[in-house]
Amino acid sequence: MATQDLKHISIIIDEYSQDSGSKFIEDIIAILKKFKIKYLTFFTANHDKTHLKNLYKYLKGIKDLNNKGVYINLLGENNKKENCDLMLNFAIDYSSRHDIINAANNIIKAYKSGKINIKDIDNNLLKEYLISSGLPDPDLIITTGGKSKIGDFFLWELSYSELAVWDKKWDNFTGKDLEDSIHDYFQRERRYGGL
Repeated sequence: MATQDLKHISIIIDEYSQDSGSKFIEDIIAILKKFKIKYLTFFTANHDKTHLKNLYKYLKGIKDLNNKGVYINLLGENNKKENCDLMLNFAIDYSSRHDIINAANNIIKAYKSGKINIKDIDNNLLKEYLISSGLPDPDLIITTGGKSKIGDFFLWELSYSELAVWDKKWDNFTGKDLEDSIHDYFQRERRYGGL
């Protein structure tokens, strides 16, 4: 059984999908709230981000989501917003490699300016300089379209994430599929690098 609560799910949308997912996104929101999962982050490895951008625009256009405690966030914009039940993050113009390099450069600048000491540099400090700062690392990463690759996504943050690979394309992914992934997660034993 999973030893910790499920706080953060990431979904990597396959590059073959054409639909934004607007048909079933409200089912997904209901399931996340049912399991009290506060964070969901969307990413696609596809160079064409159109369907991800369309889903973001669709959700931003639903005026009553905020009244339902749902906050739509571009990754890094307002990760620390507290007065919401569910935060849907969109990693649209995002590169994990670039993010890590940028964090390292900013840590060097902070050291040279005397803001930090060498002994301060550890996993927690680097996390503070990443664009995902303020979010818990993803517990579960779901990929669609039968793709097991992660791409240039959360390379630092996913060290201990569980992976669920769905053969279905995002176009055909449903709320029930998400719920099945969550139930499967709770049957796993997370070792966080241990044997």
